[in-house]
Amino acid sequence: MKLNKAQQEMVGFVLIVVIIVVIALVFLLISVRNPDKDIKDVQLSNMISAILATTTDCSVVEPELRTFADLITDCLDNRICKNLNIDACTYLNSSLMNITLKVVDTESRFEAYQVEVFQNSSQDKIFEYKQGNCTGTLKSSSQSVSYEQEKVIFKFKYCTKLIE
Repeated sequence: MKLNKAQQEMVGFVLIVVIIVVIALVFLLISVRNPDKDIKDVQLSNMISAILATTTDCSVVEPELRTFADLITDCLDNRICKNLNIDACTYLNSSLMNITLKVVDTESRFEAYQVEVFQNSSQDKIFEYKQGNCTGTLKSSSQSVSYEQEKVIFKFKYCTKLIE
């Protein structure tokens, strides 16, 4: 009788191990089938926060200089940088392109990247710049800027270089 009970316990243990292996394989297959999902990047999120908080040379109401977050809302309101005598959208596009290029130049891990600023509800793009083709892992981060009753999304995606 003892031998029979020991055999039953072994069969039970083997069944539990088989069930765990099957569950692990299912999770593995699910993760392999969805490789194009964005991976959130904390460093990238911090970089976006720093960019949005950066003071620009634009002043809509002198002498107050605007941040990039302010410029996004100024652009949507069709305001003008009075000290520079250009509209906020034109200045936002050129200065955001410049800061993006400076950031990308310091990051050797970027194979391809895309920066976009768009209204969440309508998906209308305020700014978009992309460079390169992705062959590695896609990572992204985004932050929102409040505008009236909705959100404006600042999103940065990049593709890491494969180390060979």
